[in-house]
Amino acid sequence: MAPKESLATAPVTVMIIGVAVTTIPAAMLMRRVGRRVGSIISTFVAMAGAELGAYAIAADNFWLFVAVMLPVGSNQAFIQQ
Repeated sequence: MAPKESLATAPVTVMIIGVAVTTIPAAMLMRRVGRRVGSIISTFVAMAGAELGAYAIAADNFWLFVAVMLPVGSNQAFIQQ
């Protein structure tokens, strides 16, 4: 699916960036609204990202798939709290 073999790890890289960028905001949100509500919000964001990711794979759109990995990575930041 990647246009070049050297770009094959781009989705994983963007997911890790999503974790790094969202870690502190996730902690702050969970402190404010609680872990349960924060986890629910994060789950809905991840569900939307997964749905869009499935579309990206079906449409064979590599760059959309890479972009979708950002909200999936942000979900990982919430999970790790």
